[in-house]
Amino acid sequence: MTLIRGRTACVMLLCFAVAFGLRLRTDVLRPGGPHWDEPADHHKYLYIAEHPLGSFHIQPTCWRIAVPLLAKVLPFSIYRNFDILSVFFVGLSGCMLYLWLLAIPVNPPRALLGVLMYYCLGGVSKGLLWGVTSPDPASFFFILLALYAIYRENDFLCAVALMAGVLAKETVLLAAPLHYTLRAASLWDYRRFKRLVLVCAPCVCALAAVRILIPAWNDRDDYVRSLPFIYTQVSAGMVKYDLLTAFRGTMASYAQLSPINLLRAVSYGTLGIHLFLPFFSPEANRNPLLRWTPYWLPTLLSMLIALNPERRVSALFPMLIVLGLNGMDALADILRLETRHSQVLFGLLLSPLLLKKDVTIVPFDIVAAVFLCWLCFVVARFQRLPSPALSKTRPLYPADLR
Repeated sequence: MTLIRGRTACVMLLCFAVAFGLRLRTDVLRPGGPHWDEPADHHKYLYIAEHPLGSFHIQPTCWRIAVPLLAKVLPFSIYRNFDILSVFFVGLSGCMLYLWLLAIPVNPPRALLGVLMYYCLGGVSKGLLWGVTSPDPASFFFILLALYAIYRENDFLCAVALMAGVLAKETVLLAAPLHYTLRAASLWDYRRFKRLVLVCAPCVCALAAVRILIPAWNDRDDYVRSLPFIYTQVSAGMVKYDLLTAFRGTMASYAQLSPINLLRAVSYGTLGIHLFLPFFSPEANRNPLLRWTPYWLPTLLSMLIALNPERRVSALFPMLIVLGLNGMDALADILRLETRHSQVLFGLLLSPLLLKKDVTIVPFDIVAAVFLCWLCFVVARFQRLPSPALSKTRPLYPADLR
C-alpha cells in the first residue's frame, strides 16, 4: 500500500511539474499581446469575474460561472488568478486521468503512459494554457473525475462532478450517458438506467437554475448597446445566439479555410499520432468505441455550431487514450516491447511542447518523423518478432468496459 501511494504521489508531482513547465514555455494570451484586443470570450470571462454574479447576460458565456467565481476569490489579480487556475486544472487533470486508468483497471506503467499521451496532445494541455481564462481545463478535469467515479461505482461523486462541471462549461453534460454505456451489463440494464437518472438529476437542475437566474439578453438591443463591442460578439461577429445562428457563423468561419487546412484541423493536424493508434488494435477497440458513442458523436457534431474545431476534437482525449493504449499494446506485442519503450516515444513527442514557446500543437510532420525514428530504432533493437499467440497484454476489452 505504501508503494502504491508513493508511486501515485510521484505521478501527481510529475503532472504538476509538466503543467508548470508547459506554462513557462507558452506564449499565453495576455494584455497587450497580438490577439488580446480581438472580441473573443476571454474578455467576457474577465468581465464575469470582475463584476457581481449575474450582471452579465450574453450567452453562452454568462452561464459558465464556476471558473470566474474561483478567479474572483483568489488573492491575486483577476488575470493572474485565471492563469493559476488553468495551470492547476491542467496538472490536476493529469492526476485524475492516472487515477481513472488505475480504476478501469490498468496497471501503473500503462496508466503513466496514458498520462504522457494526454500531455502530448497539445490541444488539451498547452493549447488550454494559452487561453488562460478558458473554462476548458476545469471542464476536462470534471469529465475525468466523473469517469473515475463511474469506475469506482461512486454515484454521489459522479453526480457532484457533473453538477460542478456543467457550471464550468455545459459540455461536461456529454459525459453523463457514459455512466450507463461504459458499465451496463446488457443493452438494456434497468438498474443502471435508474442510477443514471439519479446521477444526472443534479446537473440538469443546475443547468436549468443558472439559465433561469441569469437570463440571456442577446436579443435585447438596449442591453447589447450598453456594453462595449468586445463583450457582445458571440459567433463570427454576431450577437444573436441559437443553434441556427451558431451553425451559420461556424460555417462562415470554416469557409475561410481551405479544405486541406480544415481537414488538418479536425483530424491528424490536431490529434497527431492519437488518431492512428486505435487502428493497430481494431478488434480490441470495437467494443470501447461503441460504448463511448454517446460522448464522441455529439462532440464531433458540436463542431458544426462551435468555433475552434481543434479544441472540440481534442475533447475526445479520454476515449482516444483508452483506444490508443490498446493500439500501443498491440504494437508492443508485435515488436516485443515493454511499456517503458512506449513511454520513451511519448516523452519525445512531449519535448517540442516544452522546448518551443510558440508551439501549442506539434506539427504532424514532426510527430510522424519522431514516430518513424522511434519505430526504426525499436525494430533494429528488437529484431525477433513473437507469434501473436504469445501476446500477454490484456486489452481494455471486453470485460473491463462492461
